[in-house]
Amino acid sequence: MDRVYGERLGLCIVHEHNDDLFKELELFIDASVPELEILRFKTNQGLLNWLKKIEEARNSESKSEDSEDESSEQEKKEEEEGEIDLEELEISLMIINKGLIAPEKHNLLERLSQYFVVNEFLSEGLEELPILYVAREDTELDVSRFKKKLIKNIMFSPFDKNVCIGKINWAIMGPPASKEEQLHKEVPPEPIEMLKEVEIEMISELGFRTISNQEINTGNVAKYYIPLLNFESQEGVFAKCTICSPHKEQPGMYRTSFSFFALDAKQIRSVRKYIEEQRNENESMVLPNPEKEEGGEPPHVHISVISEDENQGSRIKDYLSSSFSHFSVYSFRNMMDFQLEAIPALLNHQDEEAEEDEELEDDDPDQIWIEFNEPGDFSKSEPELKAGESIYGVPVDQWKKMKMLLLQSVPEDKRGDVLAYWKGIKDESFIFSLRIGDDTLLLAVDHSEQGEDDATYRRIYFRKATPEEMLEYANSIATDANKSRVIFVSQNIARIYSPGYWTELKKNLVKDSPDEKVVMFIVGAKGLEKHTDLLKLSGFDDYFREPFDPHYLERKVKQAYPLLTTSEPMGRTYHDIVTKIQTGVPVKVLKVSELSMMVKYYRSIEVNKYRHVALDSTEHQKRLECLVRCVGSEKEKDEDGNEYFINYFNFFGLGDASNQYVRMWLNEIYQFITREAEKAENAESS
Repeated sequence: MDRVYGERLGLCIVHEHNDDLFKELELFIDASVPELEILRFKTNQGLLNWLKKIEEARNSESKSEDSEDESSEQEKKEEEEGEIDLEELEISLMIINKGLIAPEKHNLLERLSQYFVVNEFLSEGLEELPILYVAREDTELDVSRFKKKLIKNIMFSPFDKNVCIGKINWAIMGPPASKEEQLHKEVPPEPIEMLKEVEIEMISELGFRTISNQEINTGNVAKYYIPLLNFESQEGVFAKCTICSPHKEQPGMYRTSFSFFALDAKQIRSVRKYIEEQRNENESMVLPNPEKEEGGEPPHVHISVISEDENQGSRIKDYLSSSFSHFSVYSFRNMMDFQLEAIPALLNHQDEEAEEDEELEDDDPDQIWIEFNEPGDFSKSEPELKAGESIYGVPVDQWKKMKMLLLQSVPEDKRGDVLAYWKGIKDESFIFSLRIGDDTLLLAVDHSEQGEDDATYRRIYFRKATPEEMLEYANSIATDANKSRVIFVSQNIARIYSPGYWTELKKNLVKDSPDEKVVMFIVGAKGLEKHTDLLKLSGFDDYFREPFDPHYLERKVKQAYPLLTTSEPMGRTYHDIVTKIQTGVPVKVLKVSELSMMVKYYRSIEVNKYRHVALDSTEHQKRLECLVRCVGSEKEKDEDGNEYFINYFNFFGLGDASNQYVRMWLNEIYQFITREAEKAENAESS
């Protein structure tokens, strides 16, 4: 032992036989908690003799001469230097080399901790003896051996000074140590994944079924890691909960069905290959057609496709026509066009919900006029339009084509009325929809005036349509698209609107038939990588990646909307299996460092419970799975009064390579936050 307890409050017991390692640990302890005194033991017998001396002191007995004779010189030296005033004995931490006491001997450590607790030898505020282990980093070291209640973490040699100092602080102080951290700390802009094992009992071409002890809300979407499907290393797939009900054979458990979500072509092939390989053990289920009324036809299903790609609707119709009958497809270039024909009640939400749309300029006029020469050619306007400028979001070059756009924006049978208005024969206000790129704007032609020289020009006054005018116009052009029960939306359009918008859309489509169902799909070429993107799209039934897999598309649409009638019987193949998979639940991280993370979660995690989290680096294809240990939990309330919990976790058992990964990941977060701040600053200054 190098120092003797006595003058300073608190004691750190260091059970380390290597002198070089002890010297480093001594420096770390002094740097983290200078108030701690250090008591070192090199042997188990020396530690045992010290404990015996404590017990003898408690009983006011002297150590016998025989026990002194049996002690080695080193042990006698430790005993002599370990003179302790029991009234001042206050133990704060114990550091153990795994070569002296293996983690498997945890029962001995529990007895030691209990001994200190009963005799009130632990520092104030400690309910058990905090223990840190010292081990040499080894790729074959099984960290799970150290997952014991008293073991707060592992310090690997060669030591990382800052990490070791932080681990000492956390072992003694718990969550308050987060305020003392001197390491790199960030707030990730995206959720991370908390991993959990799940048992599955069936897998099919379209999804899988699990058994769990917790009920899962229908519609929840999460990422799942299914090794048996032979995806690329650590590649996960998204899946959506479609049914969750109590398990009939296992009381207290739940049987939950999941439908794959946003699979790409390669993943679909992997699922199909696995199912085909189980050919002799597979079973098949026929997806039923709706029953016909006596003497009648199957129900006619109305399908809408909303995409800036004007050919998307015809492509989807061609795919579905190969297997389905009794359906119609309507195509729209944007949500305004769809709302005009199908759900006028949502028109007033157009500007409110379009999160990505640029706001109209403050100096946009309530009304503008444009002068046209006799042939209809653009002459001038008020305000004066210059190259690159726009009004109501309409570029100048579009305004110059106003006569042509007006004619194209109204039904053919009404174009004569527009021309009559243009020529001054009629002077009645009317509404028209103006296509601007992939967007649509509703404008009102308010009135017209003849110019000073009747032979040269007319002045036409325009303004934005009022909500009442928009609704009246929409009702006048409504079609059977308002009966749409299957809707495909392009990826670009889907991401613009909030989840609440899509919920409202469904309600409005079936407000007169509340028992009917509406299913919605996304179509797009890009994959979903971020949980934040996924959560915004959780109201959709699936996300089909292009180019489509016809077999998968047909079965997924039929499964989601059974009222579609197939020309031939359509089956779904599945395989019964009992195995474990992982689910990646997105969690919001409030702060993270090289040592710890603060996680916002809907419930409290029990202290000493372990979880796995996944960190994804943009610079490394392979993600890092980390073991974390809960060290504390606090209840909080948000602005609306809703309760949530802040759970404190320590990274547990991370070696040098993992520490380097975490540092790199933190640096990526820092760089991202810095770039975003610079963009915001530049935008504000401009």
